[in-house]
This record gives sequence, C-alpha cells and structure tokens, in this order.
Amino acid sequence: MTFSDEAFAKLPKETLSYLLKPEHKADLYAVLTYHVVSGKAIFAKDVKPFPGVEVKTVEGSDLDVIEGDKHAVFVNDRNHRVTSADNRASNGVVHIINMVL
Repeated sequence: MTFSDEAFAKLPKETLSYLLKPEHKADLYAVLTYHVVSGKAIFAKDVKPFPGVEVKTVEGSDLDVIEGDKHAVFVNDRNHRVTSADNRASNGVVHIINMVL
C-alpha cells in the first residue's frame, strides 16, 4: 500500500506554511484529526447513495460519505473523492482522498 501527500500538495502554499508553524500545531492537529474516524471500519461497500453514511471524526465534526455514480465514493461533496478505498492498515482501514477536507 502506498500513501502520498498529493492532497496536501494541492493546498495553497500559504495555508500549508501556516499549518506547519509550531505556533499553529493545534490547527494542524484539528485538520489531521478531521480526517480520522474512530470505531468500526467502514469499507467502500458499506457506503450508500444519498444520504450516504454520516460518521463522526476524531476532531468532533460529522462527515457525509456518499456513493456516487459507478460506485465512486465522495466525502462531504463531489469535490472530495476517494481515489483508493479499503487500504487495510494495522489500526484499521485507510481511504485515500484526492483533496484535504
């Protein structure tokens, strides 16, 4: 399984620079934990068309995970697409998203 930082590379340079400053560690933590869901693993096959599945992030917010056309999976809207689903990891399952949420 290969992971990349492609989604973070799409962020404006100013945003990435801001998040990487030590004084903004809490903001970076919030962004990262917004991408993590705790509990039972959710696989692509578990996602349904609208209204999809609502999950709570470790950060505390809710995400809407929706199946689109041809079984594509999206998070929150059609801009955030899962590009690689169901990657098993030692602590659960990882889904690669094309953009930072």
